[in-house]
Amino acid sequence: MAAQLERRRTAVAQAGSRLRHPREVLALAVTRMQAATRALRTGLDKAVRLEEGRYHRVSDRLTLLPIRRQLTDGGTKLRDLPPRLDQAYARRLTQASDRLAALGQLLESYSYRGVLARGFALVTDGAGQPVTHAADTQPGQGLTIAFQDGKVEALVAGEAAAPPPPPAAKPAKPTRVRKAEPAKQESLF
Repeated sequence: MAAQLERRRTAVAQAGSRLRHPREVLALAVTRMQAATRALRTGLDKAVRLEEGRYHRVSDRLTLLPIRRQLTDGGTKLRDLPPRLDQAYARRLTQASDRLAALGQLLESYSYRGVLARGFALVTDGAGQPVTHAADTQPGQGLTIAFQDGKVEALVAGEAAAPPPPPAAKPAKPTRVRKAEPAKQESLF
């Protein structure tokens, strides 16, 4: 029994050591609240400073100074625009003229007049259609012959030219007949 009583005294002593006076508990709670209040105040001040900084940056952008600067720059660019436009127009006109001259030379190179200058002639019938084969003419038909330096009228004399004979057919080559071999199947794998 004495041992049991001793154990109970020890347990009560341990429980008693954990007990605090209400004033002590209250003082500890007040200290914690004051620390939390200081931390909140510090955090709030920091958040307010951050927001003020953002507002100042936004307000700096909302001033009229950048807009005035852009207007001034725009006026300068506008004054520089007519000479630049004249230069661009002149450059575009020169490019178009060069292209037109090149196309004119190309057209001239495709013209039949270059062929006439080399000694050939263009023969046309009464309707102005080119005559390319002697077989397309008939005796007494009027033709116009165009040379490099002018045109002359002509009449077809004699008999009509016979159409050219068709080209002779080539003899067929003899074909060899091969003996049929049985088909071998290749491997599918």
